[in-house]
Amino acid sequence: MIGGTNERNFSITMCTPQEQKIIDLLSSGDLAKKRLAFKAIETLDLPFDWDEYVELAAWLREGEEGIIGAWDFREKRKWFSDREEAIISVFNQTSQGIQHEKLKVWDERIYRLPNLKVLDFHSNAFDEIPKSIKQLRRLEHLNLNKNCLTVIKAELDHNSLLEHLSLGHNKIHTIHTDFSQLEQLQYLDLAGNELTKLPESIGCLSRLKHLNLNKNPLERLPKSIRKLMNLEQLSLLNTQIPRGLVDQLTTQLPNCNILYSKK
Repeated sequence: MIGGTNERNFSITMCTPQEQKIIDLLSSGDLAKKRLAFKAIETLDLPFDWDEYVELAAWLREGEEGIIGAWDFREKRKWFSDREEAIISVFNQTSQGIQHEKLKVWDERIYRLPNLKVLDFHSNAFDEIPKSIKQLRRLEHLNLNKNCLTVIKAELDHNSLLEHLSLGHNKIHTIHTDFSQLEQLQYLDLAGNELTKLPESIGCLSRLKHLNLNKNPLERLPKSIRKLMNLEQLSLLNTQIPRGLVDQLTTQLPNCNILYSKK
């Protein structure tokens, strides 16, 4: 039997080099590599929790059809057993989300999706981002618009692949994020919050193209914002930013379209 009761379960977030190799094989789009991964699990007698992945697959299938759908059904039957197909569906899942449900608690099963790239929880009732989000190491797109967030701590500092971050229309008044850790970020939406200042580290977002700060009581911007030379659009509608500062930014960021109106 694979994985005795006294053994450490095969883990996605904390794994040995041997286990990481199997995770990489399962994450591959190559069917032969997936087959090789299952053979390795059996041959090496790794403590792989088959039941957990089967339960995860069943959860993903709730209200959905054709989750796997990455290859022809007949070909799939030729290569994989039912439980192997279930595990593949977990590793194939790249997006997840529930909207307009007023959820207050994150579903812990999300952290067991190793290849999750898109997480969309807009229009719920979350009042914080859990620290466990760092386990989603491949996350690229996070949408938490229209929730109940007030303080953004350092929860996102480990999600270094984030490209799109939407935190608009919450109640955020303080941000402690170290933006120097989010070098891939291209889109940042902070509109409709209660921000009076931004961290200086925002100037480290060298790839940022769109920054939305509309409808915040901002009276000033960090000096580092002039470093955002790839910025294409800066939205400052309905803020308290003085016109003189906007004029300076227009000179400092000549390739940026600045949308401005004072509240």
